[in-house]
Amino acid sequence: MEEIDLLKLWEDIEDIPVQYRAVYDPETLRVVKVGPNITSENDDIIDIEEDIAVRILEGEVRINNCFLDIDSGKLEIAENHSLNKIDDVLHRIPKTFWSDYENADVYATINIEKRSVEVMLGYQWGGNYVDEKATSIAKPRKIFWQGETEMEFLVTELNDPNIIYDKFSFSVKELSKGNVIQKINVPHKDISLYTRRLFKKYTMDIL
Repeated sequence: MEEIDLLKLWEDIEDIPVQYRAVYDPETLRVVKVGPNITSENDDIIDIEEDIAVRILEGEVRINNCFLDIDSGKLEIAENHSLNKIDDVLHRIPKTFWSDYENADVYATINIEKRSVEVMLGYQWGGNYVDEKATSIAKPRKIFWQGETEMEFLVTELNDPNIIYDKFSFSVKELSKGNVIQKINVPHKDISLYTRRLFKKYTMDIL
């Protein structure tokens, strides 16, 4: 009987590269299983990055909240996320200079000359806004924004939400795809921007 070199066998096993894969439901694109070197007779399985797989396996990201995002033209694991208003109260968005926030969730820039406002989603939510003053920046999360949750903004007299010059709204899903620029009525620079919060941290600047 031929002897088996257990040490050599173990070395060969260790040399096999680990490839993490995800099995998904082809109808809903929801991820149903994640693990190393998973095989399947069906085509509903893809390779995924190790760090994403580990976050799911360790419970940092719930597998029930993961699905395959094909909007970007490639298959990626994304968190399924929906938003509801934190409260139904109008909140004045503070200027960045006076805010003690780091890494704001939503950032707006009002350009008086161009009569426009540009709204950006924070980098940590997959958006373009990066706080240059922040001591650390969270790793961006790939998120699918469920539903058509509306973000509402009011352009008002300075610190007075009762005098409204303009208002606008758009969906969180729209903002997640890139900065949103809106034309607004701005009679002078002494204005405020109010919103009903969907996120915790908003800041703004006026140019």
